[in-house]
Amino acid sequence: PKVLVEMAGEEIWTRLPRTYLHWVMAKSLAARIAYRDGIDYLETMPTSEIASLAVQYLSLELERRRLALEVADSDLPNRDRIAEILDSAGIISTISPDFTERTCETESEDNDKI
Repeated sequence: PKVLVEMAGEEIWTRLPRTYLHWVMAKSLAARIAYRDGIDYLETMPTSEIASLAVQYLSLELERRRLALEVADSDLPNRDRIAEILDSAGIISTISPDFTERTCETESEDNDKI
């Protein structure tokens, strides 16, 4: 949480137990995914694929932020609106089709085992 970082500063990374830091980061990421993209996609996904989704989500989130800043610093007409759309659009919608297809195949295989 932001307030924890503000109060503890850099010591947060060395003084808190590693498992607590992992928990805080996982909760933060889960909240960002849920609030930005909803939980419908996650509900249909096999549990075994969620960690892969989280890594890809973080990567796409960083890329999206970089692209929004690049657009905002450009000479494009409507650059502010384009950057705003990039900043606010869902991340899951840009996940590669390969990941989605693999997830659907895994889910289908899991359902066959039941």
